[in-house]
Amino acid sequence: MNPQLNKINPYQTIYKSKLLMVFYYIVFALILSLFYIIFVVPMFSYSGFSMSLSPYELGICITLFVIIGLSLPVKETSLRLIILHFLFAFSLVPLLVYTILGPGNLIYTSIICIGFILTILISDLGIHLTRPSLPINIYNLTTLLLSFSIFIGLWLLIQNGLPQLTALDLRDVYEVRGTTIYGGTLFVYLVSWQAKVVNPFLIAYGITNKKYMVGLVAFCLQLGTYLYTSHKIYLFSIGLVVLLIWILFEGSVSLTLSKVLSISVVSSYIVYLFSDLLIIPSIMIRRVFFLPPKAQTHYYDYFSENEFAYFSMSRVGFFIDEVYEESLPTIIGREYFSGASANAAYFADGYAQLGLLGILIVSIVLGFVLLIANSMIDSTDPIATTAVIIPFFSLINSALTTTLLTHGLVVGIALAILYSSIQTSNKREVIQ
Repeated sequence: MNPQLNKINPYQTIYKSKLLMVFYYIVFALILSLFYIIFVVPMFSYSGFSMSLSPYELGICITLFVIIGLSLPVKETSLRLIILHFLFAFSLVPLLVYTILGPGNLIYTSIICIGFILTILISDLGIHLTRPSLPINIYNLTTLLLSFSIFIGLWLLIQNGLPQLTALDLRDVYEVRGTTIYGGTLFVYLVSWQAKVVNPFLIAYGITNKKYMVGLVAFCLQLGTYLYTSHKIYLFSIGLVVLLIWILFEGSVSLTLSKVLSISVVSSYIVYLFSDLLIIPSIMIRRVFFLPPKAQTHYYDYFSENEFAYFSMSRVGFFIDEVYEESLPTIIGREYFSGASANAAYFADGYAQLGLLGILIVSIVLGFVLLIANSMIDSTDPIATTAVIIPFFSLINSALTTTLLTHGLVVGIALAILYSSIQTSNKREVIQ
């Protein structure tokens, strides 16, 4: 027998893996489509969800879906793989489904897909940056982070008194959110960093290293911060951390993620059928997957007819006179959502700033952010990855410029690099 026939072609293996990954994402997209038709439209048509199927849009969106699916990394274990798949599953797939079945805009969606492909390509340029070496060990780092988180918890207690349980009813979160006292602009940032970077990092550290007391304290502080602020991402971030750890241990990010999301969507609807708890599928299906693309469509509609913001309301455009007196989410919320603040994904904000060019700009910038983070963070360690997963996840409902500072992406990247550097130093000491 020719020994050459027994050799495995690595490119053929990758190609098969990509096809399998695309297949699972197609199944996920079909499940989302089904529940948009049988649940979202019938139950929430009063809020603007509707059906509008066009064969032309169907063909274009399927083509874009497959191209992106085949462009996504599949075999490597890296931060860029995790973040790109999370953004694709939580943002791009629902947007494509919404464009096919709902009133989404094909031009807007197509430019977003092109921008996302640019992000994929730029993040794969393959540079290697040296991690800084700092005189700190893991014990000192976790002690410092735990002290900071406890301080923030005590600060919220001093400002607001004992937390109420009102936020545990997810229908009342906006009522609680409007009454939270932070005690200054600085603490708005610090609370966000605690809940999106520090606590998830400590929870993952406690679970992975069996430091259960550290994880338990961080969990309680995270729950307390949620009760004070009622930001749902603070509550759901606990589940995201556990999901991330499980996915990394499973070893196949793309397949596990698509399976988990598909099962979650179906399960939430089954719970509703047997318990009549509408809020569960309303959050899991409507809020998580279809409200973001709906908000993005409204951003496109509004800023197609009104002046762009030109980054004048962010620190990037500090030298430009502000075009609008109110924040963009406030404007869109008043125009389309009866006054509720309407955040949208980073590419929707990009369109609001500079139109279709703005989408490409934020996509390119995100690609370079991912490139730098991926080259300096040890992605094989779930603890390092959890320091940045929630800030990156915030891109689904927030501007890139806001995510970098307010939502703690820069802080998370710095923490993840520091932790990776400590772990690298520990491994070198063991070898020596």
